[in-house]
Amino acid sequence: VRALENGEKINKVASQYKIPKTTLFREKSRLVEAGKLPLSCLNRRVPNNDNHKQVRLTQAVAACKEGRMSQAAASSTFKVSKTTIWRRLHQNGETKQIKYLEPKTEPVETDLDFQEVVTEIPVSYNDEREYPEASLIILTPNNCGGELTYHEGDQIVVDGVLVPESIEDVGEVIEIQETPSYSEEVLETHVEEIS
Repeated sequence: VRALENGEKINKVASQYKIPKTTLFREKSRLVEAGKLPLSCLNRRVPNNDNHKQVRLTQAVAACKEGRMSQAAASSTFKVSKTTIWRRLHQNGETKQIKYLEPKTEPVETDLDFQEVVTEIPVSYNDEREYPEASLIILTPNNCGGELTYHEGDQIVVDGVLVPESIEDVGEVIEIQETPSYSEEVLETHVEEIS
């Protein structure tokens, strides 16, 4: 007790005299009450403001019950643990289903208009049974008129061999059918574009 009166720390006195810290703290509190030590000697934790904490908890629970916030959002907003909010919501055996308010969606006015555009895409189906195994199939647009245009830099490979560029007429190497045997359909697709 005299060491405490002289201003020694509780930890030092406890280790030096082998006295439990709780006993020394009680003795130090008695010395403060007797006026032998100043109040500042007691290293108490900052007192919890229970009233303020209770108000925050009440606000958090009310926000959850009204459906304005989820428990996680209320926990972070009001600085109250999620478990405490959950317990308060389920207190007295009440387990109410909480329905959250739907967020209000308002149409956004923009300068963009949506238009429906119809596009015709030609699709060709080839019947592979009509071609021999070693045949070469070249698909061309409808407007080519049955002629195959061979531009400089284009490459044609027949049976794994590159056709040399010096050949003027591709028809010398490749037998071209004038009447292709395929069916043609035009599919309509609907595409929305922003203009």
